[in-house]
Order: sequence, then C-alpha cells, then structure tokens
Amino acid sequence: MLAAVPQPIVAGLVAGIVSLIVAVLSFYATVRTVRAERQKLERELTRRLTERLYDLRLKHYPRAFEITEGLGKYAGRPPASIATEYQEHTESSGSGRPQRSLCVSRSIPWHAFTT
Repeated sequence: MLAAVPQPIVAGLVAGIVSLIVAVLSFYATVRTVRAERQKLERELTRRLTERLYDLRLKHYPRAFEITEGLGKYAGRPPASIATEYQEHTESSGSGRPQRSLCVSRSIPWHAFTT
C-alpha cells in the first residue's frame, strides 16, 4: 500500500507525526516544569509567612502572657472582685482606664471593668 503513495507524501506524513510527538513531549515537559516551579514558590511563600508569624509571636507573646498571667487567679471569683483588681492594676500601671483588648475573659463584657 505504501508503494502506491508517492514518496514525498510519505516523508511529509512521517515528518508531521514526528513533529506532533515532539510538540506533545515538549508541552508535557513544560507543564511539569511550570508545576514544579509553582510548588517551589508556594513552599517559599509558606516558609516566609511562617517565619514572619513566628517573629510576630516572639514580639507579642511577652505582652500576651503578661495580660493573661492572672487568669488562673480569677477562677471561681465573682466578676466584681475581678473588675476591682483589674481597675487597680490599670490605675497603678498609669494607663488610667482599661482597654477592650485587655479583657480578662470574653464572658465578662469589657465595660464591666470600668464600673
């Protein structure tokens, strides 16, 4: 059957098939390279953000522990005594009035500390 097909057409078909195979292989290699590069960049971004998170934690943990160190002392005590002690603490520290972010417990409204 190939004997009936002119030789230039056979050569063209072979060249076309080889070109398609090379194109598919090149596409596959490019997709894999792009995927690997994207994963590498995502890992790097995650590493940087984690590092930044650790830096922020190290910066703010001392203050957070300072704020929450007395929580165990407050267990089982009435909210009024907690508010009084907290108010005395804020007055002695020079801040003058408590701030919302310094609430001892979310179950006690922040305005309970101002009375």
